[in-house]
Amino acid sequence: MIFDDIVRLLEQELKDYILGLQKMRTRRYIIDIKRPGAIKAAKLLAEKDVRLITISCVDNGLDFELLYHFDADGTIVSIRTFVPKDINEIESLASVLPGANWIEREIHDLFGLKFNGHPDFRRIILPYEWPEGNYPLRKPMEGIVPKQHRKVVSDLIATGQPIPFTSMAIKRRARVDLPPELPVASLREDYLKEVQELIKKTGFDKKVGFDWEKGGLKYR
Repeated sequence: MIFDDIVRLLEQELKDYILGLQKMRTRRYIIDIKRPGAIKAAKLLAEKDVRLITISCVDNGLDFELLYHFDADGTIVSIRTFVPKDINEIESLASVLPGANWIEREIHDLFGLKFNGHPDFRRIILPYEWPEGNYPLRKPMEGIVPKQHRKVVSDLIATGQPIPFTSMAIKRRARVDLPPELPVASLREDYLKEVQELIKKTGFDKKVGFDWEKGGLKYR
């Protein structure tokens, strides 16, 4: 099965899951797919006898970057997806591709990522006496925002106002007949909504690791 056939197959079956395609170099491609569709894509390729080479994992701090590498007649096609650490699980490929069994065990050993439906999670790299919950290649759950700036970034996204007014500032503004606070987004719901929509559209919230349900960064 050649690369063009793979793209047509995925677009036909998983169009809503596909995020993009990158040509890294000659005969080397990466197809970005949403997490729920990544295993479906891998299974589709397996059904077409496209050979799985290996699975690689990278810890990005807030999420795991998983790449399923396939050989399509000499062209390397990688299905890439991201698993947030606060979810920390994805479906196993072992039931469809037995070769994935050992690779998923390695990733679980080193990163602690869980593959749901895996038949056997016994250690494969680490010794059996290795402390449970200690994963050698797993990083702390932190994003790109330095510790000293996290509150400012979190408040900016949540309220549109990174630095609250002090009582002294309010008094001084009153002396010169200015309103107590500036007309910032935190005081106007419609302004705040517009700011937050822009943040979502640009992906800034994902880049810094903002949790909309909790109203703050996923890390402190």
